[in-house]
Amino acid sequence: MSVGEIVDIVLSILSFLLAAISVVTVIITLKQNKKMIENNSLQLKEMQEEYRLSIQPLLEFQNAEFCLDRPRFFYSPPEDEYDFLSRYRFKTELKNISQVPAICIDVTAILYVFRDNDRKALKTITRRISAISGNDEKAAVEIIFSGDSIHLLYEALRENSTKYLPQITVMATYKNACGGCFLCEKTFILMLSEEDEATARAWHTAMSSEKIRAKEVIRELQLTRETDDTRWECLFESEKSSFDEGLGNPEVAELNLNCREIAEKYNFKVLSKEEYEKYSEDHHYGHFIYKQSHCHVKKQIENKAAI
Repeated sequence: MSVGEIVDIVLSILSFLLAAISVVTVIITLKQNKKMIENNSLQLKEMQEEYRLSIQPLLEFQNAEFCLDRPRFFYSPPEDEYDFLSRYRFKTELKNISQVPAICIDVTAILYVFRDNDRKALKTITRRISAISGNDEKAAVEIIFSGDSIHLLYEALRENSTKYLPQITVMATYKNACGGCFLCEKTFILMLSEEDEATARAWHTAMSSEKIRAKEVIRELQLTRETDDTRWECLFESEKSSFDEGLGNPEVAELNLNCREIAEKYNFKVLSKEEYEKYSEDHHYGHFIYKQSHCHVKKQIENKAAI
């Protein structure tokens, strides 16, 4: 083998090694650049998240009120049911005590009663407030509970122990203008005043006994609902008036309960997007009804009956 061939072989090997080194260098450089880009992206996301959460509107529930409406005779068309009920209304003011506006505010509440060593919850619809500007701006909120057909709240209010008194938790989830998500909630114990105990006891007794006494009237109402509207309206109004007269004290339209905050249950926290969406899944909003509206409950009942 000549010297020229040996030189060519050495040069070829050196060229191959140089190419391999270049490839390895490029791969290492790409990995380093990728890592740098990832670190920069992570830092940028952290900076964006820090800025998004640095602007924190703080909402505060104030002047909480809870009242029991005077019991009435109700008819529920979807289920074709009649009942003697008292609606419950919770009213409060949601005040923005920061200088930052809050948007997309969803306010809801859960009423808890304790019975047979078990906690039962009565939920309601969600109230949506578009925005509350800062600097002590506030919005009035009223939430209505209905459907307590076995009068759990009245039973709980007549308990002697604080342990078994009803409680209400009111909660607001909301955002800031940068997309940050937040939650605040308060819990109150509900109590009757001494002067209202006799009236509440009379209302509870009347609702419990009237459904038994009016069993035949309710049966007749159910039979005439689809066949004789005039007869049905007369029977319904007659029973409604009779029940109201039996309650006595017509000047008493509602009973106001004492709302005592449980300080240790106050909660405010920053929510992740996933946590906020999870809370949003449990929200249910009221719907405006015009001349005619589709009743989802009635449709579900009809579908079950057809199976």
